[in-house]
Amino acid sequence: MSRQLTTLTILFCLVNTSFSAEDTRPVLNAEQVKFYIDQVAPILVNNCFGCHGPGSSVKGELYLGNRQDILKGGETGPAVDLENP
Repeated sequence: MSRQLTTLTILFCLVNTSFSAEDTRPVLNAEQVKFYIDQVAPILVNNCFGCHGPGSSVKGELYLGNRQDILKGGETGPAVDLENP
């Protein structure tokens, strides 16, 4: 596994760990985490992170390194619409 993919996987797991009762982030089950690691993370690492990920000079104000920023989006709006995935 590449260093960038390993870092992304660890970051993803940490982001989805609940730290308090007030935390509103979704808690993902093992199947969802596996899907992200196996299917989504490699796409982001290979196609997106060069311009929109950790260690990059973020283009278009779109940072894809965490869920909050993915939902916030960049200059042209959200990168993902949870109501219409």
